[in-house]
Amino acid sequence: MRRAASLAVAAAALVGSGCGNDESPAVADGSVITRPGCERSAPASAGAAPAGLHLPRARLVIGPSRPRENDRQITIVNGYIEIDPAQLAQVFRSRPELTILFDENDGFDAEVMVTDGRTRNFWKAVRRCKGGSSFTVTLAPELAAEN
Repeated sequence: MRRAASLAVAAAALVGSGCGNDESPAVADGSVITRPGCERSAPASAGAAPAGLHLPRARLVIGPSRPRENDRQITIVNGYIEIDPAQLAQVFRSRPELTILFDENDGFDAEVMVTDGRTRNFWKAVRRCKGGSSFTVTLAPELAAEN
């Protein structure tokens, strides 16, 4: 098990963000539970979901996010998700308000670009353990995505 920064932050990042999952990896003592063998793949501390982050219907831990250095409209988010990369596009297909613009599955890693018409998210997941992946999301407003 890995320790999260706090239960409040973890709960906000996992449940309050609308990930559509009844299973929260956050437990009462503030720790984050991962699949056995995936402990090192989860972020050391949980962060809040930034505005515009489109979350898949999957159990995940959002790590710290940061603006891109050369374009502050773009945000980079890292974390851990309990899926195999091959499932990445599938977990977004259950979100009817999102359009999948691109998806690619190489088995050990996968990429998906989704939009809600206002914000684009480019997700990349890489298998790190059995049933668990690290992810990086680049999110940008549609106007920034078009430039």
